[in-house]
Amino acid sequence: MTESFITCDKCPESTCCTKLNVNIGEPTNLDDWGEIRWMVAHKNVSVVEEQDGEWSVVFDTACDELLPNGDCGIYSIRPQICADYSMTECPKNGLGPLYVKEFKTLEQVDEFIREEVIPALEESAQNFQEQLDYQLSRVRSWPEKVS
Repeated sequence: MTESFITCDKCPESTCCTKLNVNIGEPTNLDDWGEIRWMVAHKNVSVVEEQDGEWSVVFDTACDELLPNGDCGIYSIRPQICADYSMTECPKNGLGPLYVKEFKTLEQVDEFIREEVIPALEESAQNFQEQLDYQLSRVRSWPEKVS
């Protein structure tokens, strides 16, 4: 069975041409989450975790070369990144939701920080503290006596 993909010329919303994704690193600490809060405080900006685990800032803004009918006004000289865009990467041809996580507002980010990030950081810090305590006890009892 041959897969049937929607091609750019058949896409009713010109989805890929109305958003600009810029990859960022996975947020791992409260400083990173503070930057995400700042990003989503701007109009037409969201931060997402994609299906492949990549994190991106999404600017909801159409390409200046997109014509009213959804066609590319510079198709023959379009940027290489547009020419290289695979039909299998197209959100219209994907399987399931495009994003695992999507943050569009400060409130969404703050709720996620409260419910997911803070507990995970606390657990990680507790585990780290236990490892430090163990190592400190070993250092203080060195050299160990052999019976």
